[in-house]
Amino acid sequence: MRAGLVKAAHDCSDGGLAVTLAEMCFGKDVGCRVAFKTQLRADALLFAEDASRIVISYLPPDRPRVEAICKAAGAPLDEIGQTGGASLIVEGLLEARVADLKAAWSSAIPRLVGEGIHQAALESVP
Repeated sequence: MRAGLVKAAHDCSDGGLAVTLAEMCFGKDVGCRVAFKTQLRADALLFAEDASRIVISYLPPDRPRVEAICKAAGAPLDEIGQTGGASLIVEGLLEARVADLKAAWSSAIPRLVGEGIHQAALESVP
């Protein structure tokens, strides 16, 4: 972050990797395609909450500098994919349009508790 190389960052502590990737896509309405080399079950891979795991995005030419910073800090770095397009794609597991995910994400609470209650709760937040 201090070097100005990171374009976006999000921890995996609330909802896991799937929620992290989706929320990162929502900001600019830009999708991503990711792939993982792991033996983890799909549910553990996508939904395990881990506060010490962070997904970052950076420009491809900055990879050597990002890698060097992570190595110096003793932080592992795994390249998992690229941003772009209109869908969130986790190869072999998930493919959904960012707009559809964002609509479901932003309307879930009002649908569950009712729009009036949801709006009143938002208005009472300082």
